[in-house]
Amino acid sequence: MAACDNRSSAMGADGIGGCMIDYLESLPNQTKLSSDICIVGAGPAGISIAKELIDSGLSVIVLESGDFEFEAATQKLYSGQVLENLPPEPLDVSRLRFFGGSSNCWSGSCGPFDPIDFNPRTWITDSGWPLTRDDLHGYYERAHALIGLGPYDYRVSSWTNDDWDLFDMSGTDVMNIARQKNLQRFGPEYQADLENADNIQVIFHANLTAIRTNEALNHVTAVEATALGGESITVEARKIVLACSGVGNARLLLAFGLGEKLPALGRYFSFHPRMRTGQLMLANPIQRSRFPYRWHYVNDTRMKFQFSLPEQVQEREKLPNHAAIIREVTLPNTTGYNAGKRLYNRLRGRINWDGVTDDLYDVLTDLDGAYSQWNRRHTEHQISLLTVDTYMDQPPHPDSRVLLSQEKDALGIPQAKIDWTCFEHEPAAVQRFNEILASSFGAAGVGRMKIVDDIADPEHFRVLARELGGGAHQIGTTRMSQDVSRGVVDANCLVHGLDNLFCAGSSVFCTTSWVNPTTTIVALAVRLADHLRGQSRRTS
Repeated sequence: MAACDNRSSAMGADGIGGCMIDYLESLPNQTKLSSDICIVGAGPAGISIAKELIDSGLSVIVLESGDFEFEAATQKLYSGQVLENLPPEPLDVSRLRFFGGSSNCWSGSCGPFDPIDFNPRTWITDSGWPLTRDDLHGYYERAHALIGLGPYDYRVSSWTNDDWDLFDMSGTDVMNIARQKNLQRFGPEYQADLENADNIQVIFHANLTAIRTNEALNHVTAVEATALGGESITVEARKIVLACSGVGNARLLLAFGLGEKLPALGRYFSFHPRMRTGQLMLANPIQRSRFPYRWHYVNDTRMKFQFSLPEQVQEREKLPNHAAIIREVTLPNTTGYNAGKRLYNRLRGRINWDGVTDDLYDVLTDLDGAYSQWNRRHTEHQISLLTVDTYMDQPPHPDSRVLLSQEKDALGIPQAKIDWTCFEHEPAAVQRFNEILASSFGAAGVGRMKIVDDIADPEHFRVLARELGGGAHQIGTTRMSQDVSRGVVDANCLVHGLDNLFCAGSSVFCTTSWVNPTTTIVALAVRLADHLRGQSRRTS
């Protein structure tokens, strides 16, 4: 479906009418619009909120910087500086700036955060959320539906059968855990729903360039959006939601003058480091078709098993909630696939999709599908040697932060500058986590694990973090808190001190867990949509 391209189709000051997807340039310059809700950003968070507000009786404007497809000039608006080359992916590569956001390139790995991730932990400073895992239970179920996952059930026993040689880790300090996967592209998946909704208006090429407040700085009176060509609109809304990524939310709030009243704004930045930390030689080789620690289908659900530490072990050892993934070291004829996937990961966000055919686009954006076809032809060989990758739960720290650069983007907004801090206790914690893995694999008779040398050395730790990657997850810069001293938003994602400005996405996370963030992003977005509905009923 194509967006509308005529001025009469756009939302007017009194409501919504005509086609529900439009371009800012098609509106008269300096048009003033109004709505009940204005959502800035159409990635997984923004689209999920809009989807949940269909048929709510509330008028909703969604401002999206990009188009249906990638545009290089728009993507460049994400450019910024990352100090010390950590995380390794540049800011304009780690996020995508078009309809659907970074769901256009994500790997699809999903799961809820663990209960311990939400709890205060005496051994992790500034841990604890103002809500619990139980508070999100129903929202995680609804997130599963939006992402297109299988049943909301992560009990290992629900996914095991005689077809898989699952390692028996009972009696050790390590447990098996289950994850699910679906490569949900939120833009294509929900385009028709938003386009056909009578109460939703999506406006493309609408880049946020101002947040206007009253003199008391406790109420947003309007937001301004501008196209790269200079055309602008103003939106007055009863409630405004920023859903502009973990770095983008903080950058915009800082750029528009809200940093003085929000001392934690931009702080506690985390990015989910991951690193290769060992090799595991199996005591008994496993036929690949029976190996459960790779992505495979159980009924219609794609899932795999991984490893983590039970809560009591984390508490005893004073460790964060790290996890380990094991992968095959060598597979016949995989050189082309592995090289292709590495190339795609390096180029995503830099490709000019205008000249890419539909067939090539499908290949580039779904290499996992190509891998699955190959995989079905090579399932009978034996696996003996595996690599061990550690996925880190990076403890929050206020000195890891998003700042404003002296450089500005094409619209005059200061670029982001990331100061990510690696602390001495983090390498030691990763070292200890892998020691527990190694001893548990040995005790269970799984095999012998060799840990990478010098993990605990801070400089080598940085090298390991750069080599394997990470950095595509941006977390914590507008974190939840009960008061303004330790965070930016409350438990309902409302910015402290303001009565109508909300943040959505992983920027509101208090801690990172090791789990990929999208499931929790969508669960919190659904929860926020319910909150906005409830508030509107009370004030109408």
